[in-house]
Amino acid sequence: MDVARKRLLWHCRRGMRELDVVLEAWVASRYDASTIDQRACFDKLLDEADPTLYAWFTERAQPDDPDTRDLIMIMLAHYRATLHG
Repeated sequence: MDVARKRLLWHCRRGMRELDVVLEAWVASRYDASTIDQRACFDKLLDEADPTLYAWFTERAQPDDPDTRDLIMIMLAHYRATLHG
């Protein structure tokens, strides 16, 4: 595993296991296939505070940015599909 991937996975480690699971699963299976814009959005997403991310991933709130909102929905759909797949 290269240094950039290790750094990315380190940034996915949060204070909440629920977030770790979704973020790390995305990196492991979908990050490489993501568009450049989605990768940039994901990288920016990792700068958000845990309570904000938790609210977004539990669909209790939505990000103002439409690209971030779209990525969250894609990530949630992917995560749910892996649970039932």
